[in-house]
Amino acid sequence: MNGLRDFSTWLQIAKVRWIIWTYLLITWGQTMLALQVHSWIMAILHVQSCCLQFSNFLYEKNKSGQCISWGHALQPTLQSIQKRQKKKCS
Repeated sequence: MNGLRDFSTWLQIAKVRWIIWTYLLITWGQTMLALQVHSWIMAILHVQSCCLQFSNFLYEKNKSGQCISWGHALQPTLQSIQKRQKKKCS
């Protein structure tokens, strides 16, 4: 009977550890996702002075003042958006 009690205690400890590790992993994943979304939003707001259409597409103005699409807002990386911003909006 003592062995069964030890196994039951071990099983409860294992469940608690599994719950804690799962919670930490989910929390870490949500944090990483939130940081990525935040970087996208900040990059989009950074180039907003060029021309931002709300159909989820970013546009830049060419020399004649027309807005030209260069892709979906969430596809470009932060660096590519900043490069375009420096080149096209300065």
